[in-house]
Amino acid sequence: MTWRSSRPTWRSTPATDARPLGGGERAELLAWIRFADHRPLEARTLVVLADALPPALFALWTAPRPVPTVELTVHFTDALDARPAQDWALVRIRTEHAGSGWAIENSAIWSTDGRLLALARQARAIREKFGAPRAG
Repeated sequence: MTWRSSRPTWRSTPATDARPLGGGERAELLAWIRFADHRPLEARTLVVLADALPPALFALWTAPRPVPTVELTVHFTDALDARPAQDWALVRIRTEHAGSGWAIENSAIWSTDGRLLALARQARAIREKFGAPRAG
């Protein structure tokens, strides 16, 4: 498969009652996601899906704040070797720790038949508001 240079688009359907900016009780979001062009779930596309959902902290908040990714690491499982996954993927993102302007989040991606395809971990900077970065 040739990677397309255009920005991929996807469709998502929440898998729980938690919604971004919903003021929930847990910093976790879970959704079914697929690419609009139905591209296969392979290593390159799983990296995109690992960062497709909003930051999990958005499940707690009711107003948006910038929470850019500073570092993202994705680990693939041998499920990709067994047979290609297609169409929808279940993606979960959860904040494991947040404080002092930083958040650590873990993501997991499963195929529709329950195979764990990838795990990801990312560090995010939590900003106070949109606009210029904080000094220091």
